[in-house]
Amino acid sequence: MDNYQLPITNYQLPITNYQLPITKNGEKVMTFYHWEGEDLVLFVHVQPRASRAGIVGVHGDKLKVKITSAPVDGQANADVCKLFSKVFGVAKSRIVLRSGHTSRDKCFCIKSPKNLPDLIASPMRISR
Repeated sequence: MDNYQLPITNYQLPITNYQLPITKNGEKVMTFYHWEGEDLVLFVHVQPRASRAGIVGVHGDKLKVKITSAPVDGQANADVCKLFSKVFGVAKSRIVLRSGHTSRDKCFCIKSPKNLPDLIASPMRISR
């Protein structure tokens, strides 16, 4: 079971009308995430009470996520953690909400994700 990976095909992240900022050396970079060693830090905009749950795409400089639950008693935060657990192939205990406990704009840290959507470059592919 250690080698089992969840399919990411259901979690495609479309980009529409999004201009990527340019770095000094001319490479395009995303601003909704960064790496801290092997940990992925995501900046997320959450839309509660949606008809379907899932990752929608990029919303400004944040990753937009829709969830079906209401933002009551931390249920929305728990549902985002559950979604990220499936997408990134990690246990829910390895996902930490750093900021935005009562806001729609949140910061999550995912400890050593096993799976990465196409929009997120692994720390090995990032040239500094």
